[in-house]
Amino acid sequence: MPGVIARSRPDGLTLLIVALALLGAGLALARMAAYGPALHWDSVNYVDVARALLAGDGFTQTAWYLFGGDAYAIWPPLYPMLLAGGGLGVADPYDVAGPLSAISFGLTIFVAGRWMARRLESRLLVAWVCCALALSVPLSRAASAALSEAPFILFATLALVQADTFLRGGGRRSALLWAVAFTALACLTRYLGVALIPVGALLPFLRGGVPLGGRARLAAACALMATAPLALWMLRTALLTGSAARPRDEAVAVSVPETLGRTLEVLSRWAFPGAPLERFPRMRPRR
Repeated sequence: MPGVIARSRPDGLTLLIVALALLGAGLALARMAAYGPALHWDSVNYVDVARALLAGDGFTQTAWYLFGGDAYAIWPPLYPMLLAGGGLGVADPYDVAGPLSAISFGLTIFVAGRWMARRLESRLLVAWVCCALALSVPLSRAASAALSEAPFILFATLALVQADTFLRGGGRRSALLWAVAFTALACLTRYLGVALIPVGALLPFLRGGVPLGGRARLAAACALMATAPLALWMLRTALLTGSAARPRDEAVAVSVPETLGRTLEVLSRWAFPGAPLERFPRMRPRR
């Protein structure tokens, strides 16, 4: 029995990773202490749809300022579902948004730290990277807002960690299935998650000892499982609005130069961060 307890006891590096994960989550919560999570136009949509789900109205935008009654069609469905379910029917979705983002951020730091602890020999480097994640201004900002970024980053990180486990663990099917599952969750959180699908589909081809035909069938199955939930959601959206991803009258065209300009702008903000604790209005719960 003492040997079992000793083996199950976390080592010093694991405790340090946990402490840094808690630090990151705590800093995100500190940014929200005075005025709550940051609100953007997307946040208002997410919270309103989550409240509609709790009220039994389904995926609809019901508030007057969102052109009440419109179908929720611009974003995938998982984040409003997390806001609605996270309160267990007691807390308002707006009150869930802040802790959900902070917890997702802390878990991301922990998952990344544990993965690095298995892959890197330098314990100092593991601690340094975890500290950099916890103190990252862009990540902390995302973790202090009522937005889908923090859960999406967590799901994407988990998918990539499981992909690495599959490659280095002798091709275990369980790791591959977990990678596919987290990829599907990432896709249901943000459409950007589709970038992970080719990664999962390529994994069987990187495993040795299996005929090419078998690897091709497994890759097709992985791609199908990862895309099926999002495909069903996009089919629903297309049937309701005539467009698979967003209503046709809300389509946005952004040129390549403008996209590159925005990318450089974001990167410059990361290099020279100005992170004031801005004041954001608090949303009133639905009556």
